[in-house]
Amino acid sequence: MRKKLEKLLYIPQILRERFQQRQSFNLFKVLRGSSDEVRLHSRFLAELLNPYGSHGKGSVFLKHFCNDVLRDTSFDLNAVTVEKEWNDIDILIRNQNGQAIIIENKVYAGDQDNQLNRYFKLVNDLNFNEDNIKLVYLSLYGKKASEQSVKGLNSDFLENNYQPISYKSHISSWLKNCRKEAVSHPELRESISQYLDLVAELTHTKQSDELMSELESWFEQELINKDSNPVALLDAVNVAKENFHAKKLHALQEAIVSRISSGVMINELESTSDFNGCVEVVARNNSFNIWLYPFNGENQGKLQVGFTSNHGTGYFNIWCSQQGDLAIYDCARRVLSVEHSSFNRNNKWSAGWKYLSDPIVLSESTDENLRKLSKDGYIEVLADKIANELNGLVLSMQSDSELKSLF
Repeated sequence: MRKKLEKLLYIPQILRERFQQRQSFNLFKVLRGSSDEVRLHSRFLAELLNPYGSHGKGSVFLKHFCNDVLRDTSFDLNAVTVEKEWNDIDILIRNQNGQAIIIENKVYAGDQDNQLNRYFKLVNDLNFNEDNIKLVYLSLYGKKASEQSVKGLNSDFLENNYQPISYKSHISSWLKNCRKEAVSHPELRESISQYLDLVAELTHTKQSDELMSELESWFEQELINKDSNPVALLDAVNVAKENFHAKKLHALQEAIVSRISSGVMINELESTSDFNGCVEVVARNNSFNIWLYPFNGENQGKLQVGFTSNHGTGYFNIWCSQQGDLAIYDCARRVLSVEHSSFNRNNKWSAGWKYLSDPIVLSESTDENLRKLSKDGYIEVLADKIANELNGLVLSMQSDSELKSLF
């Protein structure tokens, strides 16, 4: 078995050295994590789709998207608005004729409960007729949304107005058409080309044709050889990769918890708390979470301080629902505004949040991320950064007498 595994790993390495293209500079990867759904992919796509975007090409990119990707020529391109992260909808496109396109962007993150049905209802409540709403589910390879995400949507709507699309096929093809339209605009053309290159890397289509042809030939020969089991070996390698990744996450989780100030209670139910939880993060692209209660008592669940890594990014969050307790929410907002001004984003579920400066995606098993997690001292440095931020937030909340009195 050992010799078979060595052969399996050695041959692709030789072929890669012979045929693989040299990695080139990519501005998107430098500025943002490659799988950052919200701050990279959704924003770039929305900018291209916006007829009033900085690209200066009007509605030509949106027209290609509607005609070539959605196969819909009925969408009116006049008086269009394109919004990013409207009520948590990644991209919302609508016009004054009562037509809307909802785009849910999933690079690695999993579906939330009733997510697509919830987004449909938000737009439907704006007096957009069901027949005029398109629901687009964008993923790397065109998978369908989970049953729990579309639960509640009627079958006719799902058959006629819901469409899974992929980065690998639909978006890549659309971007190539956009690049053709930008041929006389060098900066725009180069930006689209670099983004196309990033998409190719994410969908594992960046390898040269020669490399893929040789790998396929090698794989076929291994199948012909009755003493070889290449599929089983590949599966075993994948399991080993996931276990290795989960062990690194577990080491990070333990390092963070060990640095949390004494006496602060951890919400074990919502936190990633053991090795099995880390396996779920890796295998199912679940969120990696650390949630703390600043205060004990019957109201402790109404305010939590946490770190979450999902949707291609990591961020610190002060969870507090306006509907749960407005007084606690307002106090938490005030504390943040005075002592943590960088937590300047908020919504009805969060008193404030800010992004982690390190672009690592904890749930993503890429060479880059796994090398980071394996680098000497990296986990300790990252754990220090996360724990220090959480401890500072908890201390600020506990030091406020008005907020403390509410618990």
